[in-house]
Amino acid sequence: MKFSTAVIFTSTTTMALAASVRIRMPEGPVKPDSYIVMLKSATNMEDHIESITRISARSPGSEFSITHRYEMLNGYSAHATGTSLVRILTCPEVNYVEADGTTSIDYDLHERDATERDNDGIEMEHDPVELKARADGRRVTIYSLETGALLEHACFDEELHGWGHTVTGTDRVDTSGHGTYVAAKAVGQGFSLATFAYLKVVKIAESTTVLSSNLIAGIEWVYADSTKPPPEQRGSTIILITCSLRDRVAINEAVHKVINSGLHVVASAGNDYRDAGEFGPASADGVITVGAVYCTATNQYVITHSNYGKVISVFALGLNIESAWNGPGLEATRTRSGTAPAAASVASMLACALYQYGWMSPAEGKEGTRWHAEAVVVGQPPSFIETTRLLAKFW
Repeated sequence: MKFSTAVIFTSTTTMALAASVRIRMPEGPVKPDSYIVMLKSATNMEDHIESITRISARSPGSEFSITHRYEMLNGYSAHATGTSLVRILTCPEVNYVEADGTTSIDYDLHERDATERDNDGIEMEHDPVELKARADGRRVTIYSLETGALLEHACFDEELHGWGHTVTGTDRVDTSGHGTYVAAKAVGQGFSLATFAYLKVVKIAESTTVLSSNLIAGIEWVYADSTKPPPEQRGSTIILITCSLRDRVAINEAVHKVINSGLHVVASAGNDYRDAGEFGPASADGVITVGAVYCTATNQYVITHSNYGKVISVFALGLNIESAWNGPGLEATRTRSGTAPAAASVASMLACALYQYGWMSPAEGKEGTRWHAEAVVVGQPPSFIETTRLLAKFW
C-alpha cells in the first residue's frame, strides 16, 4: 500500500512539473494538497469548477473539493490531488495557482533589553469625549479578521460590537483569546479611544494558525458586507489584519480590491525580524503596515522580533501591551507583545481620525497617519536605509 501511494505521488508530481502553470510555493509551511486557484478574467468560474469535478469523479485516486469561492477575484481555494490537480495546472483559463500557506498569529515576545512597560491603553493623550463632540456623525466600522472574540467581555458594547462572519471554526467563540485581545485593543473600553466605532468580528482561524485561503475568504466577506448599504450610508470602513503570510500574491490581490473600493486596511508587519516586503498583506500597496517598538526614557526602539523595511508605514507601541482576554471571567486581561497590538492601536487611531474628520480615501488615511507621526524610531538593521522612523500618533 505504501508503494502504491508513492507511485501515485511521483506520477502526479511529474505531470504537474510538465504543466503550463506551476504552483507558486511560499517559503514556509503549507496545508498539504490545498491550493488557491485564480482564473483569467473572462473565465466562468462555475463552468471551470464543474469541469474539474467531472474529471475527478471519473479518475480513481483523484480528489477535488472546493473550500472557498472568491467572487471578487474570480478564483477559489480547493483540496486537489491526482488528475484533478494536473488538470487545474493545464487549464488555459487558469491564471496562477498558489499553495495554501499557513502562519501563526500568536506571539508572546519578551525583550531582553527592555525594562519599561508600554501600556498605551491607559496613557493616551486625547480625551475621547472631545473627539466625540467634534465628530461629524459618520459611522466608522472596524472589521477584525482574527480568531473570533469574547464579546460578552466587559470592555465591549453590545450595541456597537458584534459578530460578522465565521469563515472557519466554531461560530461566536474565541478559543484562542488572541482575537479578543486584538478587538479590545482596537475598540474596547479601557484599551482604546475608538470605543465609539462599530466592530464586526470575522473569524478566520479556530486556533492561532491561519490559512491563506481563509484570510482571503474573510476579506471577500468584508468586501461584500461593507458594500451592501448605499454609499451615503456606509461611513468609513477599516479592515484590521494581524497575520502575515509568505504566499502574498493572492492575498495582496484581494487587499488591492478592497482598497480600490474605498476600504482602509491596517496590517501588522509580522514578527519574524525580516523584511516586511516579503509578506502579505504587509507588502500590498495602499496598506497601512505597522511595525512594533518599545520606549525608553530617551528613544523608541524596534522590538527584536518586529519586521522592518520600506513597506512599513508607521510603528506603534508593541511591548507588554495589556488588553482583554477570553477568560477566566468577563474582565480578564493579558499582556502581550508584537506587531498585532501595534496594528490594532493604529487602527484605533485611524478610526478616531475618520470619526472626527469624516470619510477619506485609503490614500488620504495612510498619508494622514504618516503625516501626523513623529520620526523618533531607532534600532532597525543598518542595511535597511529605505525604511521609516515614524511613530504613530493620534491626530
